[in-house]
Amino acid sequence: MFGELYPVDPDDPDLDNVPWLGALVDDWGRAPGWTVRRPATADACTEVLDRAADAVSAHLGAAPEVTVISDAAVVTGPAMPHRIWRTETQAVVVGPHADNGPYGYLTHLQLAASPLNLAPELPPTGETAALDRWIEAHVDW
Repeated sequence: MFGELYPVDPDDPDLDNVPWLGALVDDWGRAPGWTVRRPATADACTEVLDRAADAVSAHLGAAPEVTVISDAAVVTGPAMPHRIWRTETQAVVVGPHADNGPYGYLTHLQLAASPLNLAPELPPTGETAALDRWIEAHVDW
């Protein structure tokens, strides 16, 4: 599962990056298993995240342990949900992830699995800064 919220760049109101970046995204969209939806909206991306979370829940046999709405501390772009599962060995996170490249930014919708030993204890939902750091430790690539 991978998606793009594209392009969202408040510093590029004329969308100067669309011609070359659009061609690159179109190339990705022609790869097996990929689709490109334009225009992309935060609601459409949240819909993709919801479907991905349902698939992960079905595979793991459990609902996410935590669902939080991302903000600028975790990812550039519109606020969208991060869902977190923990297995005995893995942290599994479905949510947005920033790509702050030379074109402004894209928000990747990603499924990340990483060793749980990076930070096994999940902070309480109310401890926003600690939870942001936990998510970043498990999704940063």
